[in-house]
Amino acid sequence: MARVTHERTASKESLASAVDKLMPQLTADLKKLTRIPSISESNFPPEPVRDACKLVMQLLRDAGLQQVKTLDLPETHPIVTGEIPAP
Repeated sequence: MARVTHERTASKESLASAVDKLMPQLTADLKKLTRIPSISESNFPPEPVRDACKLVMQLLRDAGLQQVKTLDLPETHPIVTGEIPAP
């Protein structure tokens, strides 16, 4: 996944260029996620939801987020949290 940065973009053109550069990896990441049949619904098996959770956690770590973890509450699927460090 694309890394989180705190750089300032000087122009619309440089922003468009940055988006174009990131798009192939972001598209690949989205394809990985959509291949996991994870539906957060009470009757759906929990294993694919856990697989999606693990992948989301890894993508967030790869993007530079810190303290990526799950919040597990009773009778719910996991909630992923993370922190973006201040500049």
